[in-house]
Amino acid sequence: MKYDPINKTLYTDKGELLKRLFCPYKIDWDKLPVTSANNRTCTTCNHLIIDTAYVSDDELLQMLQQNPSTCLKIDINQPNVTVIVNGKT
Repeated sequence: MKYDPINKTLYTDKGELLKRLFCPYKIDWDKLPVTSANNRTCTTCNHLIIDTAYVSDDELLQMLQQNPSTCLKIDINQPNVTVIVNGKT
């Protein structure tokens, strides 16, 4: 995955847009109810939140196509994320 923290946009390694990230709630991940081993549910908006550290680009693309309102947790230090700025690493 490629993540642009300035534009808060996540792409696949191939450059396909996965999602523009925006959450007005800023809730602590550790305080959210666990849905499964790597997922949580927001107590404010009830959206599923996927921890992107544990899914591939293809899996995430499929999840977001099925449910575009799914929220994402991303850490710029995850091993499966490359930080980009203006399209460049």
